[in-house]
Amino acid sequence: MDKPAFAVSTDKPKPPPDLTLSTSENLLAGTYDALFSGSEKPSDLYRAATATTTNNFSPTVTLKSSVPFAPDLFVAPEYPALAKLARVEGNVSLQIEVDEDGKAINPVIIAGHPMLSAAALKAFDGWRFPNHQPHQDIRLVVEFALNWRRRVKP
Repeated sequence: MDKPAFAVSTDKPKPPPDLTLSTSENLLAGTYDALFSGSEKPSDLYRAATATTTNNFSPTVTLKSSVPFAPDLFVAPEYPALAKLARVEGNVSLQIEVDEDGKAINPVIIAGHPMLSAAALKAFDGWRFPNHQPHQDIRLVVEFALNWRRRVKP
């Protein structure tokens, strides 16, 4: 037999992503560039997308409503970076219960985009309410807005 029955690659295997880095850090480092063919590398696309995000948006997260009463302390959720890149915005409606100490417990998402809902669930631990009515159910609406800024043509 002069030739092998199938082609054998002599290329060295690509190193796996650095698991100590986040996905965005691996993207910036160019870890995934070799996996794609074409003129545009994922690292270049990621840099362009994040530059556009910081230049064209002024994202905010605000408490739109809280019924029957407002929190004494509202820690705004962090706007998820992936949601900014995907240009996801909107409201997250949730219901929580207030314990004897005024701490928010037992959150239930009623409506909202999953990316934004996850951010609201991460932040609810920091919310404090008046403790005059323990075990009261509170309905909240948290607004995630990208606040587009239009570019002025020179």
